[in-house]
Amino acid sequence: MIKNNFPIFVLVIAIILFLVCPSTASKADSVNPDSPNIGTLDSSANTFENPPVPKAAHQATVLYLVNRPSLPESLTLATLQGLLCNTGSEQILLKSGGWNFYIDYIKDNYNVTLSEQNEGTQPWTTWRLVEHFNDKISGYILCDNTRGSDSQNIAVSLARQLNAIVVTEAIEKDAISRGLRRLADTRSMTDSEFKSSSYFESINKDTAFQQPPGLLTVLADYAVMSGAYINFYDGKNPAEHQLMFDFLNPGAVLFGWNNVLGEYATINSLSKLNLSLVPADHAPNLSALSGFRLKSIKQKTKEVSPTPSGSNKHTVTFLLSDGDNLQWFLDHYARSNRHFNSDLRGAFAMGWGLPPTAIDQAAPMLNYYYDNMTPNDNFVAALSGLGYTFPSKWTDKSALDKMAAHMNDYMKRMDINILNMLDDLSTEEKFSNAAVTYAPFTKQDGIDAILYIDFGNYKQFKGKIIWSNGKPIISARHRLWHDLADSQMHVILEDIKQASRDPKNVDSYSFVLIHAWTGLNDEGKLVMRGNTMDAVKALIDQFDPDVDVVTPAEFVNRIVHHLKPD
Repeated sequence: MIKNNFPIFVLVIAIILFLVCPSTASKADSVNPDSPNIGTLDSSANTFENPPVPKAAHQATVLYLVNRPSLPESLTLATLQGLLCNTGSEQILLKSGGWNFYIDYIKDNYNVTLSEQNEGTQPWTTWRLVEHFNDKISGYILCDNTRGSDSQNIAVSLARQLNAIVVTEAIEKDAISRGLRRLADTRSMTDSEFKSSSYFESINKDTAFQQPPGLLTVLADYAVMSGAYINFYDGKNPAEHQLMFDFLNPGAVLFGWNNVLGEYATINSLSKLNLSLVPADHAPNLSALSGFRLKSIKQKTKEVSPTPSGSNKHTVTFLLSDGDNLQWFLDHYARSNRHFNSDLRGAFAMGWGLPPTAIDQAAPMLNYYYDNMTPNDNFVAALSGLGYTFPSKWTDKSALDKMAAHMNDYMKRMDINILNMLDDLSTEEKFSNAAVTYAPFTKQDGIDAILYIDFGNYKQFKGKIIWSNGKPIISARHRLWHDLADSQMHVILEDIKQASRDPKNVDSYSFVLIHAWTGLNDEGKLVMRGNTMDAVKALIDQFDPDVDVVTPAEFVNRIVHHLKPD
């Protein structure tokens, strides 16, 4: 590593991260990358119950509400937002991404003061907030103007270590005019050079971010708060993608998304590194939201029957897909009348996936879901672990055990005991061996069952059930999907009509995965982005009287009661 060769290191830093001393007043001494005060992450940021995902060091007591500015100011504002979450209880919240849904829960449950304007009654803006918090920051890092460039990514990745906001060339004059000192310049630095510097030695190894260039600022606040690496791989080579994140500890969690590489290649690539990904590319405010504490919460789902019947019945449960999607959880999932905000919700039993880390990352919004659920709603943990991953591809079994234990803790705190698993088993033989594959999960005392869907075909194993540590792993029998011939409403209806009604027969149970982006249009046709809840109700209305629609919890209860091996 470069840091072991001091003369070369000094030369590299002098050229790439050169320090400047403008005539404006300095707020920090010269930056020495080998100083013990530079690059050592503040461990106090993640002390709340030792969460495996980063939490802000402080819970907000004052939130400065501000509209998201356009680039380049949005990068400066996002980095300031991230820094403040580790320096005190006065923080920033962008009016973006469903904020109006959870702001009432913040006010009512956390006694937070909201500030929308300064003492001069002027709305808060980027530079007014920089001036207001001038004593909280040490200076700025200069980067180029290119969205998602190495320069910008490196600057964001360095911001916490230097306690500096990020400023592009286009607006450097605004920073200088406010007396801020330039602490570093990343305009000529490449990603590989950054990874060879001693700064990188202190990067968070348990969290990272991958983000489309145009959305860099959406997660920049959380990356800065976390002291983590952020980048976006825009190629199509999974091996190259793996190299970008192979520095992370096994079991680390990434946030963001990768549209270029594609869903399968991204998740497969990260899974082979023993990593998970939380879809969060459109999830603003995670730095501030992660500061709110919620020790535990209880579902309102109706209690399962101690002696379930199911006799002469076919039992069906529905589960909505994409519950792991954190930005959707924070916004459209809650407010869309096609989903959780539907007038039909509560009229029939329904399973809803929730990100298991939401209790630490967005407690106010989680409160919203639990406060508004009905006895017919049942929350399930999604998806596959702390984030989206293929556990069958993990090679570090101790890391998988640790991840499953963290899952167990989250699920118990959220009063959830069913895990939705999406993996890439693909063959009957691999699914038959899933009792061993998922033993790290089924051995947990808070995980009672797994609802399994396969990546290539959600209903690949057609309702087959296997047992692991005395707990069922239940594969989807059906999926409702607008443009797949074998997943249309009439196919599901006919199969359930012909299926067994004997509770001792595995064919008497249908787990139906509902594609979140499928629903009915005004003409009653199944289409992309139709009304999903209308489609579920249309299915139920056509079921025979001897079909019971139950929550996932009751579904598992019946299976365990009637089918569990002696």
